[in-house]
Amino acid sequence: MSENTNSPEGENTSAVRSGDGDLADATSSRKRRRTVVAGSAAAALVVAGGAAAIAGSGMLGGGGSQPEDVLPGESIVFVKVDLDPGVAQKVGAFRLMDKLPQAKEALNSGDPKKALFEWISANDKDVKVDYAADVEPWLGDRVGMAILAPQGSSTEPVPVVAVQVKDEAKAREGIAKLEAQSKDAIAGAKDTAAKAMESATGPGASPSAGAKSDSEPVQIFRNGYLVVTDAANEQRVTSAMDAGALSANDTFKADMSALGEKGVASGWVDGPKSMSLQGGSSTPAAMEELAALGGRSAFALRFSADYLEFAQVNRDVKLSTQAPALKDVANLPATTGAFYSFSGGSAYLGELWPTITKFAAAAVGPGADFEAQLKEIEQQTGLVLPQDLQTLLGEQFDVVVPKQDFKDAQGMPQVGMRLWGDTAKSEAVLKKITDLANEQGAMLPIQTQTSDGHFDISLLGGSFAALASVADSGQSVSAAPGFAKVLPDLAKANSALYVDLDAFESQYLPEVPAEHRELVQALQAVGMTAQPITNGEQHSTLRVSVN
Repeated sequence: MSENTNSPEGENTSAVRSGDGDLADATSSRKRRRTVVAGSAAAALVVAGGAAAIAGSGMLGGGGSQPEDVLPGESIVFVKVDLDPGVAQKVGAFRLMDKLPQAKEALNSGDPKKALFEWISANDKDVKVDYAADVEPWLGDRVGMAILAPQGSSTEPVPVVAVQVKDEAKAREGIAKLEAQSKDAIAGAKDTAAKAMESATGPGASPSAGAKSDSEPVQIFRNGYLVVTDAANEQRVTSAMDAGALSANDTFKADMSALGEKGVASGWVDGPKSMSLQGGSSTPAAMEELAALGGRSAFALRFSADYLEFAQVNRDVKLSTQAPALKDVANLPATTGAFYSFSGGSAYLGELWPTITKFAAAAVGPGADFEAQLKEIEQQTGLVLPQDLQTLLGEQFDVVVPKQDFKDAQGMPQVGMRLWGDTAKSEAVLKKITDLANEQGAMLPIQTQTSDGHFDISLLGGSFAALASVADSGQSVSAAPGFAKVLPDLAKANSALYVDLDAFESQYLPEVPAEHRELVQALQAVGMTAQPITNGEQHSTLRVSVN
């Protein structure tokens, strides 16, 4: 049955309640939800094969309405997949996919949405899908999901899915066919569940046939999208959509604008408000404080000819620490296989320490005296917290893993560290740690040296090679293929991670299933960079490059 819903003048809005109202038990409701969503919300899964559709499209695309144009403006979490992005993303996807063997096959395999639904049909006997007749005529290329915060006494968040439809009439017809095809399966599930309940609790215990489940899915057609939620939240979702779309939310718009290119998948999280998803009023105040410090986050998955990129921007960040740019990272030796570097750690820890201690105190419980426990740890170890930790973090620290054969490593693999700051204090703190370890019978296999304003530590298995690698002044790691591609704006970053996949490929490739080895071999390097926080805003990227 259908019913009209109130909507702003001129909007195309209608709602359909799935089912005939006679499904009583939760098992049957879940069966119906799975069947209906197979024609709508399940489309979100096409991201796995979406690159092929994007790259193979002959249209420039990128226009038209987006899921955020219909999803509620009060949403606190949002993600979407767009298989019809702008031309730059389509070109980037095509060029990148051309370098990945298995992706080339996907490019020639046809519609990934069709492949998804055929897989559903093959693996779920309750879902009988004639994709060409019942799905393809109406299913669009975009899908989004939003989460609304719990309301009133409820602690349950409200999920809402929006699936783009090309033809509302055909969508209604196709979904109706899916429901009709599954009627017998649902009735069978209902009968099975009723018998199971009766067996467990006695005759007459099964729910009445006329009861209606609040988890019954409801479909609302609006402005070229099929919006799916459950019956219990239908009125709230409809009212929220009527009040305004997420794309009209000024905060959302500003955050997504700061992010830039939305790519083929993107999302947004209101950090402080999302804490309501962690348990409402039971959420520790310290956790809420941490979330508030991190602000809101917008992110996107993008394609380029040489790499896949996950970009993120955090806004309204409350941390005031001004971390300096990394120094001397690009000059690490060519023997470097991986490294992680971070600057400003001492200052960040000092600013975060009060919140960290609040969080730790909440974690140990109200009956424990965390401050007393902390003092006892200091007395037992000789460490002074957080000062000694700040000394080790210093102005900057680098963890460097040389190229090596891990299978031949005797004990601990070779790892080098550089601590930039007060070298004398760093050495003194390290001595406290090694003395404590020795007292416990755990000999730490380390060697140290001081040079050029940094204190070097080598964690080895009896060799000095790792420390020598870190201190080496020969050809630098920056000459490695893929280094520049995966570490954009490294000169300005205050945090960076780099892994040369090709350097270790021969060691992990034999463990990869044979059918995936060619794809894995095409991967070149992984890199992450994060820029210092400026005016409450921080940008970061994670990239995977290909050969």
